[in-house]
Amino acid sequence: MLRQALRDAGRRRDVRICETSCLGLCPKNGVTAFSATSPGTIYVIPAGMDGAEAARTLLGSHTIMDGGGIEAT
Repeated sequence: MLRQALRDAGRRRDVRICETSCLGLCPKNGVTAFSATSPGTIYVIPAGMDGAEAARTLLGSHTIMDGGGIEAT
């Protein structure tokens, strides 16, 4: 869902999703995520979270607009 939300927002080439092996952090009912814009922060994306909401969480101040684009806030 996150990949599709980023594609829909026109960020297909700007944002990369890299799957890794175990990071040693195992949240129940979710996945661990990092963002290069805030390398000291670890995010937990709950299972079932909407892709657009997950993208807003990871992109921080660059939010997805209702029309599908991304704007800095």
